[in-house]
Amino acid sequence: MLAFGNTRTRSGEVYFGFLYRQVSEVFPLCPVWTLNSGFPIKYFLMSFLVFVSMTPLGKGESVSQYVARVVDIIDKSGLPYVLTPMGTIIEGEDWDEVMEVLKKGFEALKEDCNRISITMKIDYRKGKKGRLIQKVKSVQEKIGRDINIATVEEKKE
Repeated sequence: MLAFGNTRTRSGEVYFGFLYRQVSEVFPLCPVWTLNSGFPIKYFLMSFLVFVSMTPLGKGESVSQYVARVVDIIDKSGLPYVLTPMGTIIEGEDWDEVMEVLKKGFEALKEDCNRISITMKIDYRKGKKGRLIQKVKSVQEKIGRDINIATVEEKKE
């Protein structure tokens, strides 16, 4: 069984809705420089949520072996992500960090794929972190109950 429902991470924390890679407690902070360099630097959090789908064209009906390459790179990056049947959602605090991971995924595909379709949707927000889970949790709270977010089960024969 492959479950995308409420899932327990390796450290024992339960997250709503998805298989979730735990985020470190320490998030990188982005400096806000002041006009007077004698004052301490102020910091604010920022978050990028990036939905990405990289699909090689002309490789037949099943492209999971190619998708697996990209997901492996995302997983090894340490960034929190959610793998869905239609793409992957990645969260990061730094534009360059997220784009570098996606570039590595593209580079891994282009080695033996002459044509690649890439779809991306990006949501940037200052002052927030952990939105990958929080946005889903917020919808559940507004509905007032746990909802079936995504569950995939293999049929038992």
